[in-house]
Amino acid sequence: MSDPLPPPRIHVALPGGARVTGRLLRWRQDRTGAWWAEVSLYVPAAAARQVDGEDYDGVPREPAAPTAAAYVMAADTRATPPTAEIHRVDCWMIADRAEWLRVTPLAEVEDVDPAALAAFPDTSLCGVCMTA
Repeated sequence: MSDPLPPPRIHVALPGGARVTGRLLRWRQDRTGAWWAEVSLYVPAAAARQVDGEDYDGVPREPAAPTAAAYVMAADTRATPPTAEIHRVDCWMIADRAEWLRVTPLAEVEDVDPAALAAFPDTSLCGVCMTA
């Protein structure tokens, strides 16, 4: 059995004139007769703001592990200046972090010396995956 087709794409005009492409989930008519589009959008995490009082613990995370890299740099974007931590690609600590974490794949394993990267004053090695 094949996977169902994704919903059709639709262009959405945002306040300020920006346009993004989303997926049309359904049309819904309200009591006044006006039609509304239920749309799923992908936006950069920096453009999304959580609502106070909402529980986001159950929202699934789908991290994309780099295929050619053995290590990633996880930057804490809350700090000024940001601080960085070097992790192995499959480190569970990365998936456990909140929206303030920016993960960047590093070059192939032969090209990266994690200890050399940790020599920078704002960079450290993960205390979980890099201690083995």
